[in-house]
Amino acid sequence: MSNPSSFDSLARKYAELSQRYSWGLLLGYVLLTVAAVLLARTLEIRTDFESLLPQGTPSVAALDESRERTGSTDLYTIAVASPDPEANIRLIKDLAPKLEAWEEAEWVQIDQDASFFSDHALLYLPQSDLEKIRDQLADEIKLEKKLANPFFVDPRTKDEIAADNAKRWKMDRWLAPDLALRLGLDQDLFNSIMSPERLGLPDGEEKKEEAPAADGEEKKPLPPHLKKYLIRDDGSVAVLLAKLSQSATDVVKSKELFDRGTAAIGELDLTSYHPEMRAEVVGAYSNFNEVKSISNDSTVATITSSILVLLLLIGFFRNAQSVLLLILPMSMGVTWSVGLTAITYGHLNISTLFVFTMLIGMGIDFGIHYYSRIQEEEEGGADPVDAITQATLHSGRAMLSAALTTIVALLTLLAAHFQGFVEFGVIASYGIALCFLAFIFVLPPTMFVLRSVLSLIGLYNSDGTSKGGESAGWMKIARVVAFVIVCVGIVGVLVSYNIAPLLIAFVLAIPAFVFGLRALFERLGSSDATATGEDSAARDQHAQNVRRVALALMAVGVLGSVFAGLNWDKASFEYNFRNLRAPSTGGSGISYGGAVGRGKSTSPAMILGDDTEQMRQVHETLSKKMLAANGEGYIKSFVTIQTYVPPDQEARMKVIDEIEEMVNDPKIRTKSKKAGSFLKRMKTLSAVEPFTIEQIPDWAKRSITEKDGRVGAIGFLYSTVRKWDALDVQAYQDELGLIKTTTGDVPLASSGFILADVIRTVKEDAFRLMPITFVVILLILLIDLRSIKGALVCLSTMAVALLWTIGGMVLFDIRLGLYNMIVLPMVLGTGIDGSIHIYHRTLEMGTHRILYVLKTTGLSVVAASLTTLAGFAGLLVVLHKGIKSIGDLAVVGILATLLAVISFMPGLLLIVYANHKPGADEPPAADAS
Repeated sequence: MSNPSSFDSLARKYAELSQRYSWGLLLGYVLLTVAAVLLARTLEIRTDFESLLPQGTPSVAALDESRERTGSTDLYTIAVASPDPEANIRLIKDLAPKLEAWEEAEWVQIDQDASFFSDHALLYLPQSDLEKIRDQLADEIKLEKKLANPFFVDPRTKDEIAADNAKRWKMDRWLAPDLALRLGLDQDLFNSIMSPERLGLPDGEEKKEEAPAADGEEKKPLPPHLKKYLIRDDGSVAVLLAKLSQSATDVVKSKELFDRGTAAIGELDLTSYHPEMRAEVVGAYSNFNEVKSISNDSTVATITSSILVLLLLIGFFRNAQSVLLLILPMSMGVTWSVGLTAITYGHLNISTLFVFTMLIGMGIDFGIHYYSRIQEEEEGGADPVDAITQATLHSGRAMLSAALTTIVALLTLLAAHFQGFVEFGVIASYGIALCFLAFIFVLPPTMFVLRSVLSLIGLYNSDGTSKGGESAGWMKIARVVAFVIVCVGIVGVLVSYNIAPLLIAFVLAIPAFVFGLRALFERLGSSDATATGEDSAARDQHAQNVRRVALALMAVGVLGSVFAGLNWDKASFEYNFRNLRAPSTGGSGISYGGAVGRGKSTSPAMILGDDTEQMRQVHETLSKKMLAANGEGYIKSFVTIQTYVPPDQEARMKVIDEIEEMVNDPKIRTKSKKAGSFLKRMKTLSAVEPFTIEQIPDWAKRSITEKDGRVGAIGFLYSTVRKWDALDVQAYQDELGLIKTTTGDVPLASSGFILADVIRTVKEDAFRLMPITFVVILLILLIDLRSIKGALVCLSTMAVALLWTIGGMVLFDIRLGLYNMIVLPMVLGTGIDGSIHIYHRTLEMGTHRILYVLKTTGLSVVAASLTTLAGFAGLLVVLHKGIKSIGDLAVVGILATLLAVISFMPGLLLIVYANHKPGADEPPAADAS
């Protein structure tokens, strides 16, 4: 570290340099800012969480493997909707060639003809079920032969015969009700293969006749020739599916493909198909809208924060020149941070996208303390160079300590496993540093440039001192103009972004709060000045009064801390991702799930097996799980090679051959029409041969085919998991993330597992980082303050602030979550700034001047805290609920730290340093005002 004399010399030299070469220095900083703006234009926005997890995370490794083996698992989906099923199918037929012509299209699917599988239905039945059908069929044939004998006399009554016939041809007599679960077939495919109609049983038709329409009106059944298409049971929605080589995770390319699909739809006259026809791109390739929404939120938050900070600066300084001197360096510091981010990372993630909005409020703190001290020195008679020098020497040290403490608190995030926290910590850290440097280096030349311009129009003397008299009128005009500009800006934002409530509240509250606060502190200061000038008895009485008030406030703070400590467990974690997402955007809301399939979606989890034999073991395992859960577990349906190609076909063919021989007996004479229909269908179904994977339909085979052409080593699982519930996803992952087989564990690749691992990682980081942050801050305080007592005073104040923050979370039902967890280190760092400033100034002035400290440094701390709050308050108006939660917690946390510093810390200082006088038993302290 440089010795004091050399630092003094450097501070003065730069102040003189700023006066002599103000225009040149400012031009250099402007050019640097322009370069940063150009770099900032290259930044990308990434909203996926996958890249933010540690390398080697199982869920990430599984997804990477799935992409290597098959490419993207997401399907490009176009949904069409109208009351006319025929029109819906005509439209998707006309759209299919347009998508097939795309370079990225690997295949396009509009139908799912399952006739191949229904023709081979008996081969899908387990041996025991086939034997049951064979034995019952033998009994039925024997009975039919008996009934056909003209000499046979049936002893049963007509009612008994009717009842027996009804039981004979019920579906559940021939096939067990749990057969679909045992086979592991999704309900749609099972119905396509083994519905009563497919088996020649009348059971299905009877059920249709018995089932009334849901709304009391007659429903037309879907025409048989349309059932092979991807269409809802009622025919109102049909879909087109396409597998593209381009993943939906690339936001830019995804938007381009979305637009191309929308354009393809636009080329067709939808009303020519049906007057009520609708069509849109849905599913994974429409999710880029969330990125667009978040980007818009970022703009809104930045504008809002800037306006709120501007309003606060106007309220505190009531001087257009002061506001401009603070806004310009702050803007440069934030812009430099954006440019440096373009160099270091090249992108912004969901955790760092709003860091620059926060820097607006946090960075301006340095300017408030720095320029307030410059003004104070000038009011004391110092010339501008001396004022800047003294501000740099005194406030500069406190600013540097506060900046380093905040930076170190943020850099503790480097110990996090969640990369979003790491990047946030790095960007926010150098953002704080650049804002600090911007005020130290940019504000002095800017001040001289501004004053030279004002001197040209007669508002300043040539020596840089303010004119009175006539110039006061010009200053009033300037203030009015500035006020009008701000009002116009506010109105523009209100109209453009519909954020009126927050801004109106601030516009109404800020003047009353700021001027009331200034009046209170000025009254405290005048009371302090009066008391120090009176006799000893009066001073002692005044000191006692101040002490009583401070200790009373401290006692209230302790009670608040006790309340928070007793209720800390009520500040719960947010697991509901519906409360952390942007509102639904775009589209007309076509519900297309029923057209894809009741047990399916366009984003399934992939089963990553090693070979077909292992996948058959997986199939058996999942079937047993489905059966054990009776269809109520996490498995909705799944697809493996065994779904399409049943095992043990040769053994099953022996029973099927016996069935074929029975039903082709020329001696059979059926008296019952139902029996005749069933036997006829059995003749067709038994006339089959074993088949291989090469013979199944293309739409089925390609679903289990990898990029290298290998077939059958992968599969898909469709779950019932509530994807918005992180706890449910974690339970699903624990149960099915790894599927055990005799040849090893088979992983499941699912984007939902990414969120589950993110939540686990974030919670682990939070519990690990908080104590680390406290320890690091304590070390910084010990190094800076060189006093154990001082460090404990500041740290105790922050502990109280943290407890009050928890109390605020309980009172306002704010939950910790994936997004706002990063706020806590920032709140601690920001809060410690204020305590450092109050501590330094109190030791400089003495505890008997605590009211004067609150009037000067305290007011600056309030201004700095409120501008920081304003920076975060911009997040309160965004639409993305997760991002908004950052603003919610930050506002509560900053208010808690401010109240702790202003109300709790003075009492603590009066206790710990009861008889402290300036310069006594403490190292020289720098001023913080």
